[in-house]
Amino acid sequence: STDPIDCPLCPGGKTVMRHSREGKQFYSCTRYPNCTFNSTYRPLAERCPDCSSPYLVEREIRGVKWGRCPGKGCKFEK
Repeated sequence: STDPIDCPLCPGGKTVMRHSREGKQFYSCTRYPNCTFNSTYRPLAERCPDCSSPYLVEREIRGVKWGRCPGKGCKFEK
């Protein structure tokens, strides 16, 4: 389990893992429905240096994890 980070869209909210009706995992704000933030991937409390997106998302393939910008058109990875 990881600690929730501050919601990148609203003040006072935190991101938490939830499960859809189909059982799929996603992340959303604790202030839903007042805040509509949601992400398929775990958000990281790090700003993108290329496009200034307020957060990165954690990606994982075969046990290798890295951060990637969720911004449309931005290709930043670390």
